[in-house]
Amino acid sequence: MKKYFLLLFAVLICLSISPLNAQNMKVKITINNKEFTATLNDSEADKEFIKLLPMEVNMGEHNGNEKYYNLPNKIPGRAINPGSVKTGDLMIWSSSTLVLFYAGSRTSYSYISVGKIDNTSGLREAVGKGNVKVKFELVKEENNQ
Repeated sequence: MKKYFLLLFAVLICLSISPLNAQNMKVKITINNKEFTATLNDSEADKEFIKLLPMEVNMGEHNGNEKYYNLPNKIPGRAINPGSVKTGDLMIWSSSTLVLFYAGSRTSYSYISVGKIDNTSGLREAVGKGNVKVKFELVKEENNQ
């Protein structure tokens, strides 16, 4: 009887684990038919960001190194000034603006880090100049399926 109780308890624990709590969650980012994968940070901000997915948005151009989109909700988290941003950084500015950096630079602004694109090869070409449609979707890693 104890064995069955422990087995039932273990199954219930496993079922209660949400994919939003998993480490190394991945997001597929599609820009002009080119796909990129970003690894999220497993933070409170990521959990709120994931709730918005999937989403396809029109991101604006800013500073010659970033695309941005004003989210419908504020994203929780502690913004910090990283001193510089890197190509592929996915961040939140001012609690509600999603920023995708396609080029690195120094910065005096503070951001909530969401994650980073794993391989940025071709990112600058994919985003082009001006506004661009970008699709964000949650994906499962092969070893988590």
